[in-house]
Amino acid sequence: MRMLADRRVDLDSEELLWTGQRGGWLRTPGHNTWFDGALKRAMVKDPSLVRVAPHGLRHVAARLLVNAGANVLAVSRQLGHADASVTLRVYAELFDDGLDSVAAKLDEGFSDVVNWG
Repeated sequence: MRMLADRRVDLDSEELLWTGQRGGWLRTPGHNTWFDGALKRAMVKDPSLVRVAPHGLRHVAARLLVNAGANVLAVSRQLGHADASVTLRVYAELFDDGLDSVAAKLDEGFSDVVNWG
């Protein structure tokens, strides 16, 4: 974050941190780009590495956030979704495991209070 903050110091609020070679927005990396080259080199070093598209890295980021305990709203904000319903539609399967941990916590909390027998 320090490096990003340092890079941002001399820029106006509307200026981009990184630009394309001719200025303006960076293009999405495709074939024969820096991303493609880096991925190919990594796959040579580790043949078990699965080919991933840049957009697939969003799914990796979402999974890492959820596994770290982030709630739907936090994931939505990080990924830049308009609202949390978009995140839930796209990544609903990531939040399924949370029900087991919620049930276990509820069970822990109520087991001392409620006598089920």
